[in-house]
Amino acid sequence: MQDTRIEIFIYHDAKMAEVRKFNDKKQFWLRNKYPNKNMLSRDEKFQWNYFLEEFLTHTKKHGLSILKNAL
Repeated sequence: MQDTRIEIFIYHDAKMAEVRKFNDKKQFWLRNKYPNKNMLSRDEKFQWNYFLEEFLTHTKKHGLSILKNAL
């Protein structure tokens, strides 16, 4: 995951966060036409936000650290 870049917008009034960029790819549409020139899946935005949820849940439960000998 060392090359993964995520830009997150946080909405304090709504108590919500969303992924706005994932590895320098912007996502504006809730649903994509498929196939498309960027080869984004139909539910790409959902997948990005789901990844963020899983990542935050994992780091809350296990912490975040760098392992020297990770597989």
